[in-house]
Amino acid sequence: MSENNMAVFLTHLFDGWNAAGVKYLILRNYEELPKHTDNDVDILVSPPQLKRATVVLQQAAENKGWRIHNVGEFACFTIHLFHEASLEQVHIDLMCGIKWHALPFIDDQNLLNNRCSFKNFYIPTPAHEAAVNLMTRLIYRGYVKEPYRAGIKEAAQTNGDLLSEALSPWIGPELAGQFIEWAAADRWNEIEDSSGMVRKNVLKANCRKPFRFVGLILGDVFRIIHRWAKSPGCSIVFFGPDGCGKSSVADELKVALGKSFASEKGLHCHWKPVRPKGTSAGPIEDPHGKPPRNLWFSLMYFMHHYLPFMWGWWLCVKPVLFKNGLVIIDRYYYDFFVDPRRYRLTLPQWVAKLGYVFVKNPDLVFCLDAEPEILQARKNEVSFEECKRQREAYRALAETLPNGHVIDASQPLEQVAFDVQTIVLEYMAARAETRMGKS
Repeated sequence: MSENNMAVFLTHLFDGWNAAGVKYLILRNYEELPKHTDNDVDILVSPPQLKRATVVLQQAAENKGWRIHNVGEFACFTIHLFHEASLEQVHIDLMCGIKWHALPFIDDQNLLNNRCSFKNFYIPTPAHEAAVNLMTRLIYRGYVKEPYRAGIKEAAQTNGDLLSEALSPWIGPELAGQFIEWAAADRWNEIEDSSGMVRKNVLKANCRKPFRFVGLILGDVFRIIHRWAKSPGCSIVFFGPDGCGKSSVADELKVALGKSFASEKGLHCHWKPVRPKGTSAGPIEDPHGKPPRNLWFSLMYFMHHYLPFMWGWWLCVKPVLFKNGLVIIDRYYYDFFVDPRRYRLTLPQWVAKLGYVFVKNPDLVFCLDAEPEILQARKNEVSFEECKRQREAYRALAETLPNGHVIDASQPLEQVAFDVQTIVLEYMAARAETRMGKS
């Protein structure tokens, strides 16, 4: 690329916020901005200005060739964008407070009122940045993140009074003083051992205003319900004959969408929407080698495996989507229509069609298609005639699905993954526009 698309966008965004009078600051990891960010950009915004900040962000994105493709209501308002030409992605968190779930543990207005200018954007004072970096992982996970320790130690040694002023209202002056002493001496174990006391004191500090406390909790409950109803994650199914590259394309896609979906939050399963158990048994070398079951055994087999399609979606898939994870399923229920022989089934088609009525549909379905000669050269586990039949059946099925897409799998793997990624991002951008109320 002749220019850094993200740098151009972020520069334009910060200039836009500055011109619009939006009160904001970038909490951490701002040193290489706007040219580079390892993961997301954490931005604290004055709560009354969140709507204005979002409008300016949308305008900056449109002006510089970016589109919002995902929004999520976590402890912050999470916005994901992609560049329409390169598919480069960036993740921005707009935070209206620094909270442990619903409960604040740092005075955000104090941070915003004392912000410092840096390049063409704003950052917190060193003491305030240290307070945020000290408390955030400690209260959530019980540890202090290694890369932030040096900055916290320096603030404890040179700006101890300001650091104590930021911490004392939430954890108490005594514990704040101990933290400053321990941080200055690199005694991180003592700090981490006090994480339980930190949570207890933050809870007490918020309970001093009971009506506000109840309001915060109720607001968080409604936010969680809304996110469950409109989960930010995305579910994808790949199907096609053996040799079409389902697993390879899925692996490429997970890497390509890594800035939109954290890999540790995702789920990749085969056939049924359940979490994989242990080591995979590997591919079936002769899927049609055994004779079909009779009608009654086929029905029992079908019902035994049908139930996980029902409960698996709600117990395994939906929680991943709720956490903004990417769910990829190979084959899925559609195999009952195209290749029942793989499962040794002898059933009337109406049984599978009836079951399909009650199965949750994924967001997107991709049929990976190639000429039978190409498929057979990659895998020849079934006969040429069967491969040809399956290819035609999968294509026909995909064309009947409203969320189905046929992808040319004879292309190089990188191009196949790029084509899939483009459709995924376009779908999510249209969904985001709907959710944000944009016509």
